Amino acid sequence: MNDQNKTSQIHNDACGTNLGGAVDRALPGAVHDGFIWLPANGNDHFYGEVGQDTLYLPTLDATRLRALLTLYDASLAMHINLQGRAQFFDQGGLQHSSGGELRIGGAKLIFFGLRAIQLG
Repeated sequence: MNDQNKTSQIHNDACGTNLGGAVDRALPGAVHDGFIWLPANGNDHFYGEVGQDTLYLPTLDATRLRALLTLYDASLAMHINLQGRAQFFDQGGLQHSSGGELRIGGAKLIFFGLRAIQLG
């Protein structure tokens, strides 16, 4: 991986911070980071930092994302483009990082500082 753009995987059996299948945490650096989330069981956490951090959800489409996602800041609106990239905007049209949670079956992802979600 180069230092400018990294992609890691958050998964209960693949993440280096796995503590016996319970909670996994992804802590990106101060660059543009990407993380792939594959829901399993337990709770996973993504903490975005400086840069344009993106969460990749290869198993979801726009309809399922809208149904399963809860944003913590109700003043932000999520827009999903035709390429499946979801971003968060305020009422003035400015893009923001967001926090929220996504629940799929018995899996839950909690995130903060996320700039975008890339589907499928």
